[in-house]
Amino acid sequence: VIENPSLLNIKQVAKSLALLGRYRVAIDAYKEALTRTSTEWEIFHNLGLCYMQLREFTEAKQYLLQALQISEIQEASYLA
Repeated sequence: VIENPSLLNIKQVAKSLALLGRYRVAIDAYKEALTRTSTEWEIFHNLGLCYMQLREFTEAKQYLLQALQISEIQEASYLA
């Protein structure tokens, strides 16, 4: 267990857990990451993918739509 892990560490652990097929634990890790930032579309995207693997499509859709909204906002501000 990492004491006071950084956001990057949490995302790396979550990604590794998802790659190992441990989607529930990966979801917990990604949600922990969201307590530290809510502006990274990648976290929402990966949460959606985890829920898809668990065939929980309502939750998957919710997170994937949030990822899309955030990425569009960030892209618009980048291009402005």
